[in-house]
Amino acid sequence: MVQYAFVIKNFSPLDFKVKILHSTYGKITCAYPKDSQAKLLTIGSLIVCNIELIGRRYSFSYLDIIYSPMTQDLEKLEFFHQIMLICLRLLPDNVQVDDIFIFLMDVYKNNIILTLYNKKSILLRLFFLSEIFEQDVQIYKLAMQDPFIEGLSDSRLIDKYLDIGFHILYQQKNLEN
Repeated sequence: MVQYAFVIKNFSPLDFKVKILHSTYGKITCAYPKDSQAKLLTIGSLIVCNIELIGRRYSFSYLDIIYSPMTQDLEKLEFFHQIMLICLRLLPDNVQVDDIFIFLMDVYKNNIILTLYNKKSILLRLFFLSEIFEQDVQIYKLAMQDPFIEGLSDSRLIDKYLDIGFHILYQQKNLEN
């Protein structure tokens, strides 16, 4: 069955595999043949694919690239990179994360009109859904506001929690190295 996925890491050219956030399987590593169009995948690409489990390895039996964040807009590239880095570092392997997946689909549908405030709100929601923050009413209100509506909350408060989120993210990255 063909389903959506986001590319969160590409191991090419060293290896013919990508790490994806799949709508059903969650965060998985998926192999592809050398001559596949998968070698064109970039971090942040939205794809439709059919996945097969062969032994203990996933591989693509079908793949089509729907959207690839190829742009000269460095701010937009950094934003997509931050989203994928959060998914790569904070989401568990092989666990379906419907709330995050549906949220990311909404982000991709609205990515043309996003302001800096919207992007910060989106990143905060993603950190919150990744469950890195302690239970707190203030952060819940900030993270669960509509990220596509401008100026619902104090931007400085959002910045404070984003700083905490990225600090935790980079701490975790350093622990893995």
